[in-house]
Amino acid sequence: MASDNESDVSDMEFQDEDIEDSGSESSFSEDTDHDSEDEGESSREEAWQELDTSCPPAQPRFYFQGESSVNFEVAPGGSVLQYLELFLDDEVIGHITNETNRYAAQCLSEKPSSSRPQWRDTSAADIRVFFALLILQSIIRKPDQEQYWSRRRILVMPFFGDTMLYWRFANIRQYLHFSNNEESL
Repeated sequence: MASDNESDVSDMEFQDEDIEDSGSESSFSEDTDHDSEDEGESSREEAWQELDTSCPPAQPRFYFQGESSVNFEVAPGGSVLQYLELFLDDEVIGHITNETNRYAAQCLSEKPSSSRPQWRDTSAADIRVFFALLILQSIIRKPDQEQYWSRRRILVMPFFGDTMLYWRFANIRQYLHFSNNEESL
């Protein structure tokens, strides 16, 4: 039990140090009078104290020497899709497609043919649709992923089933891969 109390105290001291070093103009300090605990009363003095802000902040270790600017062009009023395609361009999607297909082939080659799930190689279009459905799932929340493809009237979301079959989505999710396991880092 003594070790629990010691860890609580060290956590309290650590938090106080974080608050005092936060760089704000005011800091909350908490002093505990250990002598009064012996008397059965614990007194806590809580007060705001001004920090000395006359010292300049520490200089960064490495200075940025490049030109600070945006290095891509998007039309004014550009769509969200244009911004997404800056990060998930054809090269990145092609890489994800190749690695997903490679990983699926590696996994399926280890299984006997009778227990292999149905798989066909993905395409760049499949990966784009997969990511679009993931993004849409972050906007429309359901407790289980299968419910997005449910045909029950209370749960139905026709867009998902019309866009990609559930078994295909689940296969891509299972084998989605971004790097080659056979290459060493």
